Amino acid sequence: MSGRSSRVKGASAERELFALLNSLLGRDAFKRNLTQTRAGGADHEDGDLPIALEVKRQEKLNIGTWLKQAREQAAGRIPALAYRQSREEWTVLVELTPEQFTQWLKMRPLP
Repeated sequence: MSGRSSRVKGASAERELFALLNSLLGRDAFKRNLTQTRAGGADHEDGDLPIALEVKRQEKLNIGTWLKQAREQAAGRIPALAYRQSREEWTVLVELTPEQFTQWLKMRPLP
């Protein structure tokens, strides 16, 4: 896939995912970072979210490389990776420390 068509596919994936997430959240929390090509950073604008989301829409999964990219772009936020293959649902991986993970568990009702 050429550079331009790859960028178009990536932008389309970001729009698709952000529309879904915003719909589920009931607010426009996710907006595309239009300066990421030039300045780097996460695929969404910083806003008030504590995460840095990297979005991938590819058939061949390369999760290790993508998580590394998410970590490098996190800038003090929690790295997250969202990916989807054709005819599959979106998957979101959030990288948490054990402390962050147990804090998240404490916020959830446990059986």
